[in-house]
Amino acid sequence: MPKVGAHISAAVSLDLSFNRAQEIGADCTQIFISPPQQWAHTPRSDEEIGEYRKKPNPQ
Repeated sequence: MPKVGAHISAAVSLDLSFNRAQEIGADCTQIFISPPQQWAHTPRSDEEIGEYRKKPNPQ
């Protein structure tokens, strides 16, 4: 079966992207550290990055 991607929001916190991807049955995620249309980046706190890293790695 072909793989299809979908945009999943990382609004509020990066770790929420895992929950949102799981809700649609995704088996992998990819994040962008900045919007591709802009040079500016969204600052992320060490705490937010830590919560993202705690999420399980689906295998």
